[in-house]
Amino acid sequence: MKSIYCKDVGNVSRFMDGLKLLRGRGAIEASWMLVESEPGNGKSNMLEWFSVQEDAAMVRTKAGWSVSWALKDIALALQLEPKHSAKATFDQIVSELVMRPRILIVDEINHAIKNLKVLETLRDITDMTQTMLIIGGHKGAKQTLKAHKQIYSRITYFVDFEPPSVEDIRALYNALAEVPISDCAILDIHNRAGGTYRSVKDLIPRIEAIGKKYKGAKVTAKMLASMSLTNDGHGRGTRL
Repeated sequence: MKSIYCKDVGNVSRFMDGLKLLRGRGAIEASWMLVESEPGNGKSNMLEWFSVQEDAAMVRTKAGWSVSWALKDIALALQLEPKHSAKATFDQIVSELVMRPRILIVDEINHAIKNLKVLETLRDITDMTQTMLIIGGHKGAKQTLKAHKQIYSRITYFVDFEPPSVEDIRALYNALAEVPISDCAILDIHNRAGGTYRSVKDLIPRIEAIGKKYKGAKVTAKMLASMSLTNDGHGRGTRL
């Protein structure tokens, strides 16, 4: 299995469309975007890949995040040495983003979504520096944020990450698998194991082993017939 990131899938395309709208927003302070996803559909991997492409500063919230902890993590993501007080670290972050603008990414926002002080601190940073902020969270984040109108109104675009389509699975396997895979095998994988990107990607090494067993022949649905394609042994849909 190749160690590369496959960007040719629908979720990444939807994210990039949202980013265009965010960059072209009318109200400067409406500089937030929310990426919401069920577990396993590639949200965090995509945000990590994007942060490298854009030289963005990315942090992951923790269950016990406080304002001072959040500021320390953001400072470190900006390659700064945090100061001894929260105010000094805040001023340091603002100065850095004004002098060297970049996108800020905060993943797993659900951990901090009910901590209004943390959300307000993120709002202060983006308002004062005109920084674009991308927050990633699990399903339900959007609904919870509605309770904080001063925060919710700053979200220009919402991106919903969806389970992989047949075309997404084909793109993943064409990019990552080291053996050829037929269209009928792709359909079989989608019907029986197409729950999440994670479940589909986890199959690649096992399918590669089948391809190598048949000396590099294209893997077909017939070759996969006796193979369990899910952890629990149950299919996710009707087999073709």
